[in-house]
Formats: sequence, structure tokens, C-alpha cells
Amino acid sequence: TLFDNQFVFLVFTMWLFIVARSSSRLFVSKRRIFDVAIIVAMMIYLFSFYFYSITHKYIDLNQRGVAMTYISNKKQADELFSTIDTAKINSPVVFSNLALLLVTEQDTINYKQFTLGVAPLLYDSMRIDSIITFTQRASDIAPCEPLFLQHLGWLYILKGNYTDAMTSFNHAMAVNPADYNNMLSLGLCLEFLQNKNAAEQYYSRAIAASPFITESIFFNDYIKRDSISAYTVVQNAKTIIETDSLNIISRSKLAKLYMFLNEQDKANIILADVVKKLPNLNRAWLMLGDIHTANGNLTESEVCYQKAHLLDKADRLVLYRLYKIYSIKKDKACLDYYKKMLDVTKSNTYMSIYFKSVYSYSHIAQETFPYNAQEYFSPMIEFN
Repeated sequence: TLFDNQFVFLVFTMWLFIVARSSSRLFVSKRRIFDVAIIVAMMIYLFSFYFYSITHKYIDLNQRGVAMTYISNKKQADELFSTIDTAKINSPVVFSNLALLLVTEQDTINYKQFTLGVAPLLYDSMRIDSIITFTQRASDIAPCEPLFLQHLGWLYILKGNYTDAMTSFNHAMAVNPADYNNMLSLGLCLEFLQNKNAAEQYYSRAIAASPFITESIFFNDYIKRDSISAYTVVQNAKTIIETDSLNIISRSKLAKLYMFLNEQDKANIILADVVKKLPNLNRAWLMLGDIHTANGNLTESEVCYQKAHLLDKADRLVLYRLYKIYSIKKDKACLDYYKKMLDVTKSNTYMSIYFKSVYSYSHIAQETFPYNAQEYFSPMIEFN
């Protein structure tokens, strides 16, 4: 804070100057004490600044490397991260980034086959071991970081170590019970181990935490392989949310499940109340837009989607809804604009802010292990 904040730095410097000037008017014995104190303070200051400059250098290199991945320049990102001396840092984010830079498009898992009991194949073992080493170092420094634990869980699955994988997912769940990615990962692992009932419980909790999972490839596959179980999970999620029906956010989530169950009237009543009480909830406006779209009222749906977009310009699902509206309207200029916005808005803004506030380092938000995890668990965005 002292070095990053220029105002604090200026006040600190002025304080030292004033103390130095005031000490000249003291008796000799007291002036010497003040002079020694100032010298000690300056030595501490210079010593701290030396370590700060090293840390700041690596923060800068990390963020420049992250920026390169945002524009798909992985080679430049590798060059920047290679200049970081891992022996001089103790940041879990840098080690996680070094792991994620090794992740390639072939690091995907066929989740559909995995749920049927087919173990994923291990390939390029040395590179996978390097990813595990860096991720483990990140997790050792920050043992309660759910993202690192989630990555470790899937890495262990790839190595065939299902006990450690379950341990990692359970640890992540204990740290952050609302993290639906870990719930889904744990559910998939349980399905693989043929524990269907336990898997349903985690799927229910995940959908209660984030009902838009019902628009994902994961849920689409789930309906195809076991539609009865999938609809049971949605009903269970609805029951979970209804226990907290006084919470305005929970009511908004409940509306999404009513929409999935084709109970549009109930959803509309809830959403009208939600936007009245909490008008800055962007997903509530998105759902109202969906209802208008289903009713063929494209003008009203466009207004709702634009409100949702103003409230969160980084929400890719809102951008996709606007893309679809202008696709129906055949407005090529708007269509091209929102297609470009979707291509540019790849990073997870929340994760970048979170990691910067907790660890001072931004994170490579759009990279995960497995490579297709975000695509599989997030609402589908398709251009056709």
C-alpha cells in the first residue's frame, strides 16, 4: 500500500521531512535519538522497497502474460512467464498460471463417455506431470483455493487416482459450498463410480446454486442419457431454493427453474416482483427478455436484454441473447457488433478481480483444466 498508493507515499515522505526538521530544534541528546530513528526508518523503507520492486516486477510480468493469452498469443505469454524466477516468488497464482500455460486444446475429457464408466486416456505424460507439479505448488501455498483444488481433482482423474480426486473436490466443496463447478465435477466422478444417487444430490445442489446450468452441454447430455433423473434433479433444486424463498436472489433463481419446467406465468410473476425490488439484477432482466422472446414480442425482449447488458457488460450470455435477437431481426450491423463482443469477451471478469484482490495477481481466467470444462458446464453459446 505504501508504494502502490502515491498519496500515502507522499504523506509518508512529508512526515519524515517534518520529523527531521523538528528534531533540529531539540536538545542534542534527543536530536540524536530522532536522527537514529529516522535513519532506521529510512533503512527499513529502502529494504522494503527492494522487495517491493521484485514483487511488482513479477506482478507486471504476470499481468502482461495474462494479457497475451487474452489475445491468443501463447508464445509471447510463455516468453514472459519464463523470465519469472520461481525461486524468488511465493505467489500461488503464478504457479497456477505456469500450469495453465501448459494446457492445450487436446486436454479435453469426453464427459459423456466418462459418466458411462469409460476412464479418460492419459497422453503426453511428462507434460501432464508438469501441470500437476505447478498446480500442486499453487495449492500448497493456497491450500483453500477452490479453483486449484478443482484442477487437481481432474488431473488426478486423468492419472487414474480417483480417491485423491474425490478428496480434492470434497475439500473445495468444504471451502466454498456454493461453487457449482466443484459440485458438478464431484457428481460426474460419482456417476463414473456408479453412485447415481449421490451424483443426483450434487447435481441438485449445483443447479440450485446456478440454474442456468440447465442451458449447458452438461445438462443437455444428462437429459439424453437419463431424462427422468435430470428432471428429478431440477425438482430437487427447486425444493432447495424454495427453502430460502424470502431471499430476492433465490426467487430469481426459482424463476429460471419455472421457465425450464414451462411454467412461464409463475416465472413472470416472480420476475416482475424481483426487478421491482432489485432492478439492478441483470439475469432477472435477461429472463424477462426470454419470456418476451418466447411470446414473440421481440421489441420488449430487446429492451430487457439491453437493460441486462447495461448492468453487466461482461455477461456473455446477455451478449448471446442480443446476438440471437438481431439474428432474427436480420440487423447485420448489430449482429456483427455483438458477435465481435462475444469474441473479445472471453475472460472471466469476476475471477480476475477475485484473484487480484486476494493475491495481488490477476489470473488467466479463460484457461481451465480440462480445457473444455468451462464450455461444458456453462450455458451454450453457438453460432450457426
